[in-house]
Amino acid sequence: MVGAYFYGPESFKISPPGHPNTLLLTASRANLTRDSSFTALDNLTLLARRQTNTPFEISIDVHPGFYKAQGDEAGVTAFLHQDQHIDLGIVFLGGSPNSKGKLSFRCQATDVGNTDLTIISPLVMPVPLLWLSEHIRIYIRAENSTNYRLSAAPVFRPHESRMLATFTGALISSPDVFTAALLRVYATTNGGNHTMEGYVSR
Repeated sequence: MVGAYFYGPESFKISPPGHPNTLLLTASRANLTRDSSFTALDNLTLLARRQTNTPFEISIDVHPGFYKAQGDEAGVTAFLHQDQHIDLGIVFLGGSPNSKGKLSFRCQATDVGNTDLTIISPLVMPVPLLWLSEHIRIYIRAENSTNYRLSAAPVFRPHESRMLATFTGALISSPDVFTAALLRVYATTNGGNHTMEGYVSR
């Protein structure tokens, strides 16, 4: 089943002029994790399909030229609810948006109350400078119900793929057999009040 899980359809534009076969995202102030500074009225910029089997892989191509301010982030997530999700995002951590070396991968596993989780993050590492001139493909792969691998590669040089993080534990699971994870793309300013628009594809 394919579906959207979001508020504010104006946050999404398909193939805007000059950018065929892309999705334009207007980032939300709210991010994927519950935070006391966000309210129920804060929109979320995310688009998803329901997980139908395991193993699975979700990937998108992020166009890295659109980041404007500290906290800007776009990525992919395997999401059950706000207390239980795995994310791989590309985030801008400050400085001049045009300065190289300020974009980083952020790998995050959130599983509130699960003491069996091997790593609770975020793990942050710089995007290689040579990757910043092209689109970057980011992946979340579930090899089975308890092992997740997060990786990235420059789109036109997939042989340079890098493993970024692994998470082990019954992360995205639910005792309700009718509830499966949502696999989705997201964009957020992580609380910033500015406008951030960016393109993803695939």
